[in-house]
Order: sequence, then structure tokens, then C-alpha cells
Amino acid sequence: MKKGDTTESLLRVLLNSRYKFSHFTNAEPNINQKRVKPESKKVIIPFTFGKDSLLTYAICRQLGYKTKLIFSEESKGLYENPSKHKLARDFESEFKQTVEFIKNPFDQLWEKGNNAWFGWDFQLTTINLLLIPYAYAYRASYIFFANEKSCNDYTFGDDDIRFFPDFEQNREWTREMNFITENLTGGVTHMTTLLDSVDELAIIRILHKLYPEIGKYQMSCFAEDHWAKGRRWCCHCSKCARMYLFLMAWNLDPKRVGFRENLFLKKYRH
Repeated sequence: MKKGDTTESLLRVLLNSRYKFSHFTNAEPNINQKRVKPESKKVIIPFTFGKDSLLTYAICRQLGYKTKLIFSEESKGLYENPSKHKLARDFESEFKQTVEFIKNPFDQLWEKGNNAWFGWDFQLTTINLLLIPYAYAYRASYIFFANEKSCNDYTFGDDDIRFFPDFEQNREWTREMNFITENLTGGVTHMTTLLDSVDELAIIRILHKLYPEIGKYQMSCFAEDHWAKGRRWCCHCSKCARMYLFLMAWNLDPKRVGFRENLFLKKYRH
């Protein structure tokens, strides 16, 4: 992808692309396998320690749901993965709630490089596919993604084509992911979100005012460069800047979630 490419040209690349595998085997599913009825109070949460998944967990915990928290590790998470493991140890100790870490092999299919984009469009969809076996094993009735209200906003680009800030998290694709989930589980497990009507600024308020003991574990940093080594917040990415601003807007102390710097200082203007 390069500057000046039209939406139509990008769609043409996507629609005409095919993956070729040098080694593969076909495995027929056992369609006669007896389906196990899920338990209505069991749910799976794709868990990242971000504000949205933390609030989803907090709500489920208050409602008495039995939750299985799963973090999908990607090979590029050189700085993110160690930080999440450290948070998980403290989180598990306090709440007696295991955070399971799994590898995401699909990331080997995604384009690499600073301007990479191909394949990343369906990052969450692939994670949902990885969770289907867990839904069977755990007998979960729901997979709760943490898609929030702003992801339903869109704008128009060239050729009057709609653009979403995060297509996989908008309401339309959530319905598609639920359709995939129901088809792969015989209609007994559903995929949805609890936060579809809640804006992310409100999510910060609800999480840290109603569930401060859970909110203190928040980590929303991109954690993609050396600034993030050994730190929960790199203080050099747009995620850090936005979360710091949101916390301050509600008069919440950023130090409580691990911020070490005052991002309102002039040296952090970038």
C-alpha cells in the first residue's frame, strides 16, 4: 500500500489474493460427535488488560458469571507480552482468576514491516476462531469481546465507501462474527459485546469509579518500541497519550495504573 492508492485498488488486491501452503493435510470434522450443552453462566473473554476487557470482566464478575480469560500472544509482542505476563501474575494472585496465554499462529500470515497492513484487518476474527475449541472444552455459552460504541462511527472516503476506525469491532462485523461462532458450535455458543452502547470515555469512568480494584491493572499501551521495555506504559505512543488524557479528564490519578511520567509536560508534546 502506498500514498495515493484508491480504495478500489486496495479492495482488488484483497479480493484477488490467495494463500498458498507448501505443506498441508485435510482433516474431515466428525459431524457425528455429540454436542455438549453449554452452561449459561460460563463465558470466555478475550482478555488484554485494556480498559474494555477489564470492564467486561468486572461486569461478568458482578453478575456471577464464571469467566475464562484468554490473552492471545503475537510474535511481534516483544515488549507487550512480558508486561502482560507480569500483570497476570499479580491479577491472578488478587482475584484467584487465571489468565491463560495462547499463541496466535495466524500472525505468520500477516504482512510484516513498518507499513504492513495486509492480514491485520482480521486480527480479532482469527482470535475468535482460536477460541472456538475453548468454547467447546469450557462449555461456554458466550464469547464476550469488548467492542465499544465509538467503533460504530464511520466516515466516507473516495467512491463513497464507508470507513470504520476499527472495522472488526463495529456492530455489523460483530454480527458476522456471531454468525461464524454459532455455525462452528452448532448454535450453542454466541459471540457478542457488553459495551456496544458505551463510549470509551465513559468506560474509563465506570471502570475506575465502580471497579477501582480491577481498573488499576489497566495497560493500553501499544508497546511496540524500545520505550516500552520493562514498562506498562511507554509514554511515547498515541494510546498512552489518549489514556492519560482520559484519566485526567475524570480527575483520576494516572500513577494508579502505572504511569511514571507527566504527559502534559512540554517534552512529551510529540
